Amino acid sequence: MASLLSLSDSSMPEWCRKLPRPQYASLEQIHVQQQWFQVYKVCLGVYAIYEPYHWKEVISYLIYGSHKNLLLDTEMGIGNIKQVVGELTAKDNIQLPLSVISSRTHHDHIGDNWQFEDIYGIDTNFTRTTMQGNDTDAQAELEPDMGNNRRLEILTTPGHTPACISLFDEQNGVLFVGDTFYLGRIFLYRSETNLHEYAKSLEKLAQLCSKVNKIPRRVG
Repeated sequence: MASLLSLSDSSMPEWCRKLPRPQYASLEQIHVQQQWFQVYKVCLGVYAIYEPYHWKEVISYLIYGSHKNLLLDTEMGIGNIKQVVGELTAKDNIQLPLSVISSRTHHDHIGDNWQFEDIYGIDTNFTRTTMQGNDTDAQAELEPDMGNNRRLEILTTPGHTPACISLFDEQNGVLFVGDTFYLGRIFLYRSETNLHEYAKSLEKLAQLCSKVNKIPRRVG
């Protein structure tokens, strides 16, 4: 890992150059021991855990609640995201149970799922064949435990996969869209994708625009 990070700009792959991205430069960067990741504080109680050294530039989100914390996706499984989460919660003195919810079950979003016990996802045939874990009703599990601090509404936003979801924190105006929207080309040609459903999902999210002031997302 250290040898990768010590490469000069001229020998690095293009996606590794000129970090941080302009989209993240205004955010507070949090130092962590795992060099594979960069961590940014998105807003109060929300951290973006970012993989800048892989071309997909996947991002997971650690979201603090009053009774439970939530990790949205576990990325590629190249670094140790569980260690990063433990480091952040220890720094903030947050001692709460943690649940993982998968925004989709493509391999770049569930790579470290095996390290966690409480894992939730939308119950579809696609999910059952692509993710091992507890895929019971995530809405019923999360709502009672989020308390008055943060309430996350789970929105089904299929299209990229049948099991895609988005999370909406209406109180703080934060919408987590995962791979439903990002800056770059979105792939809708695989067997599990559906362009018609994707368009409907975008229409659903567009209706929230007046309530949203921040959409954490990938660069591309």
